[in-house]
Amino acid sequence: MKRIILIAAVCAAAIALASCASLQRSWDQWNVENVATLIDTGQSARLAAMSTTPFLVDGEIVLMKADVAGFWNGIIKAGFKIEDQSFSRGSH
Repeated sequence: MKRIILIAAVCAAAIALASCASLQRSWDQWNVENVATLIDTGQSARLAAMSTTPFLVDGEIVLMKADVAGFWNGIIKAGFKIEDQSFSRGSH
């Protein structure tokens, strides 16, 4: 059961991090590193504070700030970590 929750959290985090409309600032290298550092250091409150609503997670639109905070709390509690964060441009 824990493995399913962890896989779901990893997928949700990857999608959340990829959705540029969900963060207040522009999507650039600094933001990638900042979000990754906040996740790695367990700072769910700061992640929730910098997230705007509506917030897109895995194709679902989250409207309530409390639910966004719950998402970030879940990511941290699941032990999700991002190692070797980098930002690269696609070939398109």
